[in-house]
Amino acid sequence: MKGITGNPVLDAYQRGGVSKVGAAKPVEAAGAAVPSTSGASTSAVEVAISSQARDLAANAGAPVNHAKVENVKNQISNGTFKVDSRVIAHRLYSALG
Repeated sequence: MKGITGNPVLDAYQRGGVSKVGAAKPVEAAGAAVPSTSGASTSAVEVAISSQARDLAANAGAPVNHAKVENVKNQISNGTFKVDSRVIAHRLYSALG
């Protein structure tokens, strides 16, 4: 049964399948801090993904652009990845209707 949005990630969140921010258990192997290019101090961010979220992602059906994924990974590890909040906001707004 599909939820109101038809988006499996949003539907899982609304069903309570996603933990609140800060509720995730810490990852045992901590990564190194990402170097800052602006001179401000930064620290490593640990992300834990539930098995339910992994299943949703695996069943999403969208093809994966592995070259783009590797490019983003490299940008993150180099500290050069930038998030465009306007693009994120526009896509969220479009997805929610």
